[in-house]
Amino acid sequence: MDTGASVSCIDNELASRLELPVVGATTAYGADGEMRSNVYLARMEIPELEIAKQGRFAGVNLSDGDSLERALVGRDFLDHLLTTYDGPAGSVTVSRPPAD
Repeated sequence: MDTGASVSCIDNELASRLELPVVGATTAYGADGEMRSNVYLARMEIPELEIAKQGRFAGVNLSDGDSLERALVGRDFLDHLLTTYDGPAGSVTVSRPPAD
């Protein structure tokens, strides 16, 4: 999860291996500053929460660093969920909001 990311992202290497279609390009801003990135069409699911996002994912180079993650869930996905951070326990709980 990346609460600072406005959009969800996928690792460029993973997107290439999955042969995801490139549907555009965008300018992304991260810790290293501004960068140009591909935009891929993909579907991400969290079965435990019965939620999915199908659409555009910005390509990022997650596999270049020490990160084990190959995708980042951004606010475009998180806006539909309740996320609670317990600082003392160092844990995060993610759940679906109650139905109206």
